[in-house]
Amino acid sequence: NIRKIGRAHTKLGNEPIEVELSTHEVVQNRQKMGLPIEGKIHVFFILLESTRGYEFFHPQIGSLVFPQLTQLFKKKGWVFQQAYSPGITTANGYYATICSSLPHFEGSSVFQYRPYLRSTCLAQLFLKQHYQNFCISTIDNSVGNFVQFEKAHGNKNVLLSHYFDQFNLPADMSDWGLVDGLVLLDSLNLFQSAYQRKPHEPIYAFLNTMSPH
Repeated sequence: NIRKIGRAHTKLGNEPIEVELSTHEVVQNRQKMGLPIEGKIHVFFILLESTRGYEFFHPQIGSLVFPQLTQLFKKKGWVFQQAYSPGITTANGYYATICSSLPHFEGSSVFQYRPYLRSTCLAQLFLKQHYQNFCISTIDNSVGNFVQFEKAHGNKNVLLSHYFDQFNLPADMSDWGLVDGLVLLDSLNLFQSAYQRKPHEPIYAFLNTMSPH
């Protein structure tokens, strides 16, 4: 007997979709990741830009292309079978991921032309649970309405490329962003400091790597 503890809501066209969660699934996945069975946990959501997903999940070549990451994923990974992301643009895939909604497929990104869209996104859900929210990306601050969208949808701390100027990080050769490893390390220091100041408010952070664009 598995007790249902919640539902995830999204839409496909005009038809709502509900994905039920169970105590068994939650306990199983928390144990797999070495997390406590109950209570709030820190959540770091890292969106990998231009990742070779086909190779990663391929049973024969995945471990050859990503030897360390595939082993870590086997031990502690959590696959969402209902996940969806379009292959049209990075920005719309980002939106579909964090807001569980299907974007349009033509014209500018959702961020640019509808920054105040009435959509419920992950950061808003964590904010209601008294998390400290962060959005980290090394894109330029001038990217169309990205900051406005994030702040309108629950992210109070939106830190883009200008924030990292103080650390004098070397720019990636692609000119699409800073070196991801160094950005992630500096971000971790930021989260640790924030949690030390407010130990009763765990961290939710969305980190978007851009250098491999």
